[in-house]
Amino acid sequence: MSTQVLAASNQLLEVLGEQLDITDSQHEAAKSHYKAVGAWLNQEDSEIAKYNPIIFPQGSFRLGTVVRPIGDVDEYDVDLVCELQALNQRAVTPLQLKELVGKRLRENKKYDAMLEPLNRCWRLNYADGARFHMDILPAVPDLTVAPTPAPSKSFGPISIPDRSLNDWYYSNPTAFAEWFKERMKVQLFAAREKLAKSLREHVEDIPEYRVRTPLQRAVQLLKRHRDVVFQNLPDERPSSILITTLAARSYGNQVSIVEALQTIVRDMALHIETQGGVYWVPNPVNSKENFVDRWQSKPKLREAFLSWLDRARGEFSSAVLQESTGSMVKSFAASLGEGSVKVAAAKAFSADELQARPSSTPRIVITEPSKPHAA
Repeated sequence: MSTQVLAASNQLLEVLGEQLDITDSQHEAAKSHYKAVGAWLNQEDSEIAKYNPIIFPQGSFRLGTVVRPIGDVDEYDVDLVCELQALNQRAVTPLQLKELVGKRLRENKKYDAMLEPLNRCWRLNYADGARFHMDILPAVPDLTVAPTPAPSKSFGPISIPDRSLNDWYYSNPTAFAEWFKERMKVQLFAAREKLAKSLREHVEDIPEYRVRTPLQRAVQLLKRHRDVVFQNLPDERPSSILITTLAARSYGNQVSIVEALQTIVRDMALHIETQGGVYWVPNPVNSKENFVDRWQSKPKLREAFLSWLDRARGEFSSAVLQESTGSMVKSFAASLGEGSVKVAAAKAFSADELQARPSSTPRIVITEPSKPHAA
């Protein structure tokens, strides 16, 4: 790949990635709202205050891989855990735990008006212009497994209620976030150091949410590509946790977004395992959890994932093969959404660059894609 093509592609994808991000004001609004929820749950008159409830973020909000919704009226997801630290699954049933948190939320008129019950969590639908909803997942410490080694500030494994099964579901979102961070720590430090120098501040004063690594950008772009492809087939779209896990396993500390993307789409399928004839993508912090457990009963989901991955591999490679900036932009627009790519292109390039004739730039040699596991 020529330096010129690589630089132009990276420039466009970096700006596009910035557009997919949650804004600073939305980030602060989300933090303010979930701190307020935590304060309400912990208030002296709260029935659950004695269980020491604590709220912390999980999922894409915590990983820095939030993706702006495609539609102007759609909302961001902000996923939170409400862990009752002084309670455990021996003292409460799954349904009792979910109801404990729901009851306390309903006691607040404001929250009661925006509350929506879901299978494992409670959703607060905010209507204050921030365009997000907050999913609050009740949880208790999971006493059935030993805590995963993790930094001291982290919380350990948790048990969460599954209403449809009336049973416990096990998770460890904090350890997963630490694992994801470890996969990109070299580029994360480099990004913080670069921003610190530009602001003449110390690296440790730069919050991690203010920078994005090539891995985070690659995950955002893959999720946007998925959202475009499955816009009319939402029940078949690959989950964010599956894409994020396979991308992080495939990432090799590439410095550029384009090289990170090419490596990830080439290698993602190599990390799909089989255990006893069952397709398996283990949770990296809990090998008993299989992120593709539904593939056994619904083989169509596996077919949809592999088809999407093939399409992503081909379309991203084709886009950076283009011989002019204008044609590269058109190619990315077809894959990632015309409106957002055009806006990003207008910010990334001058009108002359977008209208420039094809150059004699050498074509890229595409690496032979890996075969999907057991395909």
